[in-house]
Amino acid sequence: MYKSHASMLLYLGSFVGSTVLGFVSDRFGRKVCFLLSVILFLASGLALPWSNNFVTLGVLEFVVGAASTGMFASAFVMCLELVQPKDRKVPGLVIQVFFTTGEILLAVSFYGLRDWRWAGLVITAPATFFLFYVWLVPESLRWLMLKKKYDKASKILIRIAKINGVTPPRGNDQEDILAELLQSHDDSVERTASVSHKNKDSFFDLFKSRVLCQRACAIFFNWFVVNMVFYVFVLNMEHLKAGSLYVNFIIGAVVEYPAHLFSLLLVDRVGRKPVHLFLLFVAGTASGAAVGVSMKVGEDHQWVVSMLSMIGKFGAAGLMGTSFLWLTELFPTSIRSSGLGVSSSFARGGAMLAPYIVLWGSMITEHNMGGALPFIVVCAASVLAFLFNLSLPETNQEELPATIADAKVFGKKSESLYIADSRHTGLNYESIGVSDEDSEVLVFPPKGVLKGRTRQGSRSSGGVSLSADHPPIF
Repeated sequence: MYKSHASMLLYLGSFVGSTVLGFVSDRFGRKVCFLLSVILFLASGLALPWSNNFVTLGVLEFVVGAASTGMFASAFVMCLELVQPKDRKVPGLVIQVFFTTGEILLAVSFYGLRDWRWAGLVITAPATFFLFYVWLVPESLRWLMLKKKYDKASKILIRIAKINGVTPPRGNDQEDILAELLQSHDDSVERTASVSHKNKDSFFDLFKSRVLCQRACAIFFNWFVVNMVFYVFVLNMEHLKAGSLYVNFIIGAVVEYPAHLFSLLLVDRVGRKPVHLFLLFVAGTASGAAVGVSMKVGEDHQWVVSMLSMIGKFGAAGLMGTSFLWLTELFPTSIRSSGLGVSSSFARGGAMLAPYIVLWGSMITEHNMGGALPFIVVCAASVLAFLFNLSLPETNQEELPATIADAKVFGKKSESLYIADSRHTGLNYESIGVSDEDSEVLVFPPKGVLKGRTRQGSRSSGGVSLSADHPPIF
């Protein structure tokens, strides 16, 4: 029971930290949030092995959960917002590979040390390296542009151009590139600033629109289910009758590699949504099959249950990656960290429930029902999440929404969706029923700056344009 309580406190910390640190990230920047999270993680993680009672242990577990979630979420959003749409799958899915590697190292550490105090120190200490190399990572360009920190944004663009061996427009002078960034965007920047002063985007604006409210509820429920399913599979490894805990845990972690590779290869070719739905189908189907097998077969065939559990873990691991990629992209830039933070809170709610589902299963002994209970819950939850996700739009190769106004029309089809005239660049909101006063959009990254395909000074629905002789910065 104490183990379940300790796990719950860790996930409760993640629940609180994901929301609080998500708002910190949107207000003060992704990098500030990451550094704050690293400091909290090191302080609590290094103190945790020296706790001598359950209260101290519980408090430190809570802080570790909050800080670790803040690190992961802020780093993920920062990576996502530093790349162009065609490259978003790289940080979105490759980061999950490192998560899986961490799982394997965790199992190896505990197997070799067999002492949770020393193992805790071993898995916490590497976070110290973050303090040394985080200074090499720039702040999110999207966040800087949204907050009108153009000076810092232009410096980062110059740095990117130099690293890639590209001459920035008009040389290397920071003021010149800033002027180039704003030259053909001045009208929309002024209008965006005017609207921003009157009505800044807030996370709670999601619930003022019926479409966004329904979409947010589907996203939050998905996060709840995906994390519950994932951690039920992880924690239930201890109760699989075939194989040892360490072997099952390592095998369960190894199957995550092909899951992430599967997602990486298909999310651009097939789309985020179809891949996500297929992985839900895999997790749910494997769990449903495990229910029947665990209640019918004898001790000699429990390896079948273990095999089905690994197949379900494959689906659950892939879902973690596609959730961070697809569902995060659905939130507009102005509240993306807040949205991911609240999503993570729902995710931690599912994770908090997972140890008790496994515990309840271990307490039931009649007719093998205990072994089947976790799989019954996973199967039912996967079916519900599948149905909820059918209403969400695809984001593959789409320009991410920048504001709440963008999000309202994101995913709607219209032949006259994009316009370009001498007064305004952006979405033709009137053609799809959104008032002009809510239609201010700051497009970033400016496609002209990144790709250099149109003539200098021209208007473009993609953003600021540079002369055609400038090669791409990225």
